[in-house]
Amino acid sequence: MRKIFLLSLGIMIGIIIIIGIVFINITPNNNSFEETGYQIKIISSGSWKLEIISQNNKTLEKYEGSGNKTINLENKSCIPNYNLEKSGNTSELIIQILLNGKVIEEKKLSKNEIFLENKHEESTNNHSNTNHIRKYKNRN
Repeated sequence: MRKIFLLSLGIMIGIIIIIGIVFINITPNNNSFEETGYQIKIISSGSWKLEIISQNNKTLEKYEGSGNKTINLENKSCIPNYNLEKSGNTSELIIQILLNGKVIEEKKLSKNEIFLENKHEESTNNHSNTNHIRKYKNRN
């Protein structure tokens, strides 16, 4: 009698575990939306200003902050154009473009550089991107 009880208990526990695993695998992950599409990640010890710009040079969004920050972009279909400016005594600033949580592009502003303009132009005939970068140095 005891063997039958233990066997039944083992089977019930096994079924509960299987149901739990299946339920976990079919439940949508609430964080998946945040990691989908493009993000901009700023890595800095100081202050910065970021401007997301459209293909025709209109400002879409502005951000200002200090330290590290990850920004989820509204337009998740193309690599963003941006202007980035260091403020104060920030020694080095790194900006990363992420797609689905993975770094696809990284730029650095050194101690003497204060402004970065980055534009991506999509070619219509071969679907490639041209990247135009301008860095401006501090005149001090």
